[in-house]
Amino acid sequence: MCDRCTRSLPANVGSRRRRLWDLPHQCHCPVVGVCFPLSTLRQLVNKALGGKAMADDYEVHVGAVAECTKRNRLSEMLQQDLEARYARSVQAFKVAKSAKAVADLWAEAVRNGDVSGAFWATLTHPRCDEILQEVVLRDMHMLQHQAGAAIRVDAGRFNELIKENGVLARELGRAQERCTRVIAEKAAEVEHFQAQLVQQRAIAIGKDSRIAFLVQDMEELKAVLTTQRQGDTARESPVTFHLKEKTVLCVGGRNGNVANYREVIEKAGGHFAHHDGGLEDSHAVLDSVLVAADLVICQTGCISHNAYWRVKDFCKRTGKQCVFVENPSTSSLTRSLQQAGADDKAAETAENPSAV
Repeated sequence: MCDRCTRSLPANVGSRRRRLWDLPHQCHCPVVGVCFPLSTLRQLVNKALGGKAMADDYEVHVGAVAECTKRNRLSEMLQQDLEARYARSVQAFKVAKSAKAVADLWAEAVRNGDVSGAFWATLTHPRCDEILQEVVLRDMHMLQHQAGAAIRVDAGRFNELIKENGVLARELGRAQERCTRVIAEKAAEVEHFQAQLVQQRAIAIGKDSRIAFLVQDMEELKAVLTTQRQGDTARESPVTFHLKEKTVLCVGGRNGNVANYREVIEKAGGHFAHHDGGLEDSHAVLDSVLVAADLVICQTGCISHNAYWRVKDFCKRTGKQCVFVENPSTSSLTRSLQQAGADDKAAETAENPSAV
């Protein structure tokens, strides 16, 4: 800044701040152009004229600048708006008591990039002389040039960004379209796989059910074959003993095997008698068949407790031969009869050794 900016003001300079119409005419154009937004300036002009101005922005600016040379309705309204709008800046500049102090505050505002309020506060400050006024007007002139250049650069950059944004938006749209298509395809695949999974689960459940039924049928067939095999074994087994017309009483046993019991005993030359072991036949009948029997076969696994003890007690008291069999099969009956025959033969040999 020029050294002349630090000169003292003339002695007739007071402490009253200058009004808009007190400023030289060369100050009005930058003040109106820098300190008022165009929308606010048009609003104030319309209010001052009592109607709506039909001029463009440039004509409104030129007309407002012309009206600032004298005190009138529009200049007073502009002055009032400036004071209200930049009251904080005006208050901050009141601490300056010399032209140099005002110049320093202006330079700081320029460095900080906030010049609108400082511009108004500097030009209207009581210590702003002609030299400082000229310096401020020059600074503002250059700042406006720089601002215009920056605006042009920003506008060009803005246009480039608009183009770049358009390219990115189109690429984004295509990417979204691809994602939507892929998501739809994957959703269809998932639905298809889920349907297949449900179908395979149904097939597996059906197979498990069939396997369970087949296992059950197989167990039943095994039981039938086992029964038939036991019957066939009893029928086909050669008779190695002879009951010699003895009455053989079978107590208990399975009802399905009674016919096989009868066949084995009669094939060995005995007479067959049967009692169910107290399940259906009465105990009185059991006593009578025990008396008539020569040999008692007691099926311990298929007999009531009462019948078991009655058979055991009767045979013990009378000395009647009794064989206890746990397995109710026909083969077990055959082995019991063979053992009974062997015991009889051993007893006869002991009584009559010469018969050997």
